[in-house]
Amino acid sequence: MLGQFVITSLDTCTRLTRFAWVEMVGEKIPLLGNRLMATIIPIAIAFYLGWTGSYTLVWPMFGTANQLVAALALLTISVWLLGTKRPAKYTLIPCIVMLCITLGALLYEIPAFFMGGQYLLGAIAIMLLVLAGFILQEAGKVWHKLY
Repeated sequence: MLGQFVITSLDTCTRLTRFAWVEMVGEKIPLLGNRLMATIIPIAIAFYLGWTGSYTLVWPMFGTANQLVAALALLTISVWLLGTKRPAKYTLIPCIVMLCITLGALLYEIPAFFMGGQYLLGAIAIMLLVLAGFILQEAGKVWHKLY
């Protein structure tokens, strides 16, 4: 079962990376904007992570980022529902629970990453916290305008 999840995650990641890569650098660097090259690069990185076993270091941040995106999607939907005067408790309550758990896990893991010498993961965790804070701040501004 885990293998299927990893394969579908790799497939989705490859497609999204290819799309983003072509959009960001496709016009500036034509070779890197090529669909084949834009596909080979994320696959090569995934192959390296799998071959060396380094994916076990990155996997916790992948899971955390995934849960954070889900919570922020629920937050966005909740703000939209509130803005259109519709009931939002069915999205807002799970959003709050997911944000508390995910942000709590990040706060818990950051010291462990730095004490374990995993500075990149610690920096990524801090960046995730900052980005989540920015989104929460923007949602708070909208909330303040509505109420």
